Amino acid sequence: NMDDTPVKVMSTTYSFRCPEKHAELARQYVPYFKSAEQTGEGIVEIINPEDVPDLIQQGDIYYCRCNAPLVSITIDIITKYPEKGAKMLGSNLDEEMVKIIRRCQKINDDFYSIKATLEEYTFRQEEVLREQGVKRLDKFMGKVRGKAVAKLKKNNEFYDESDVDKMVEQLAEREMTKIDRRIDRKMNDLMDTTNCIIAVIEGLHPHGFTATIDKIQSLFSDEGGNVTGGSIHRMKGREAERAFYIEHDYQPPKKANLSEYDKKEEDRIRYVGVTRSLDTLYLVKRESDEAQQVGDLLAHA
Repeated sequence: NMDDTPVKVMSTTYSFRCPEKHAELARQYVPYFKSAEQTGEGIVEIINPEDVPDLIQQGDIYYCRCNAPLVSITIDIITKYPEKGAKMLGSNLDEEMVKIIRRCQKINDDFYSIKATLEEYTFRQEEVLREQGVKRLDKFMGKVRGKAVAKLKKNNEFYDESDVDKMVEQLAEREMTKIDRRIDRKMNDLMDTTNCIIAVIEGLHPHGFTATIDKIQSLFSDEGGNVTGGSIHRMKGREAERAFYIEHDYQPPKKANLSEYDKKEEDRIRYVGVTRSLDTLYLVKRESDEAQQVGDLLAHA
């Protein structure tokens, strides 16, 4: 009988992978995260981006919240140490980069004006998103009064027109906030992708649109490489003895405007970032106060 079978409840935040020093970092985002005793103490080091090519070795993984710094690091590795076989995990990033380059070529066929063309393309895309946002809000406003009345009926059978007006205002403000956040997210993603393209152009010096596309495609592989890079999302479920967390101190643009869900998502991303290594975790820092804060935390771990 299953009811008579003794059951031991185990916490899902109890890790047999992460050493204690890594768990200490993870507890900033998941307070009850624990590491098993047999995982040991582990190593955490804060390093600069220029140190990565020298330190990284076969079997290591490296990853980042944003893609542009990741592309730059990959280029640095393959330029300095081509024998290390660095590759980024294949994703729709390379496809999106190629798509943008081809669109830019249609705007301006002069490759040596590519940076200005990318700026123009980004500006045009933001205009399109703003226009779409206006249309979406107009469509919403056409139905909002009915929604307000339905919501009031559900919560309170006694209401008047002033109550409806207040509810309409609340619902409209909520919808405008959602639209603004959606535009911000899409623009942040677009800026990251265009920065990836600029990193390829500045780091690999291609001569022409076709050469740039070839260079981009050479950076990616569906299986990764001897050392494998990828976004934090692509690294979920992966682990290695040594991991390099690029720009661990990244702060999302317009952080104050993030919803509670978005803030929790940022914490989940950081949690994944500090829990990929079985032994040595390198935190590759930006110049920021948070890097010092992490250093202080490690000193007291």
